[in-house]
Amino acid sequence: MKLLLSPLAILYGAVTALRNACYDKGILRAHRSKLPVISIGNISVGGNAKTPLVIFLTQELSKRGMEVVILSRGYGGSLRGPVRVLPEHRSSEVGDEPLLIAAKTGRPVVISRDRVAGASFIEKEKLGNVILLDDGFQHRRLARDLDIVSAYVGSEDARRDFLEAKLLPLGRFREARDRALRRADVVIFSERQPISDTSAVDNRLLRVIPAGVQIYRSFFQVQGAFSLVDAAPLSAKSVVAFCGIANPEGFLETLSRSGYVVHQSHVFGDHHAFTTSELQSLRQKHPGLALICTEKDASRIPPDQRSGIYELRIATKVIPADAFVTHVCRLILQRQSRMQGTLVDLPNSRDVEKSSKQKL
Repeated sequence: MKLLLSPLAILYGAVTALRNACYDKGILRAHRSKLPVISIGNISVGGNAKTPLVIFLTQELSKRGMEVVILSRGYGGSLRGPVRVLPEHRSSEVGDEPLLIAAKTGRPVVISRDRVAGASFIEKEKLGNVILLDDGFQHRRLARDLDIVSAYVGSEDARRDFLEAKLLPLGRFREARDRALRRADVVIFSERQPISDTSAVDNRLLRVIPAGVQIYRSFFQVQGAFSLVDAAPLSAKSVVAFCGIANPEGFLETLSRSGYVVHQSHVFGDHHAFTTSELQSLRQKHPGLALICTEKDASRIPPDQRSGIYELRIATKVIPADAFVTHVCRLILQRQSRMQGTLVDLPNSRDVEKSSKQKL
């Protein structure tokens, strides 16, 4: 199998390298929005804790008076956009991640297969003054002021994958790691575990990051499990887990670390749309036990099938948080100053500098 996939990985790498070189040399030109654009993305497929990071940064910038608008491709949805995500939308229309981000941040979320058209829509509709581009690292047609890469390194397997950096389809990387990281401004090592489990960053990972790229870490804070019907907290600790996400192992490990006893787990494909028969089958197989899934999964469960199902709510914490948010704010303020007052006022530099820098 390796002999078969290796040539495909080489071909894939050559195509992505050529495309990036065209942008680097100006052969392909990126569109510059009138608004500051921050991209949060990754360089490998699946399970890099990107969505929780989008939520965290949106909330932190909102606390500082910035009007953030999230721009997403709307992966898994049928609508091409540009369209603003509304509560009445279904995940089959706009994707599960945009629905979750909109619900947890209260900020406008716009989906658009064409991200340049999406940015223009945000400007025209005056939805905010900062664009946060979700999963935008490989989407180079829309220029950005800051490129943030989230990389999951919370297990030995994940660290090995990151260090080996094998390209698709042989490995998990979307593009050549070293070349991609030189394009990044910030790398966030996602641990996908509680902050209480903090340990030193693996030096092998640090040596891979180019000089000048800022490094931070993100951890999970488990908020508990809550009913999909009435948001009542789950008191029982014996559960049956099910999910349709890119990193099911991380979800199951989080449950275990949070004190839940998982009698059995059922893993579906990423972004799986759960059917009535599947959920009824789970209930029949496990009578009397609570069914628990992720927040992403919850948006893909039919409304009439939510009884007895709980979602595990998780928040992401970046450390050192003040330094990270200060870094982002500085760049937004610099861009605003170049715009000569065409945007609404953002916090001044003195407010931003109140954040204190800490070491990893």
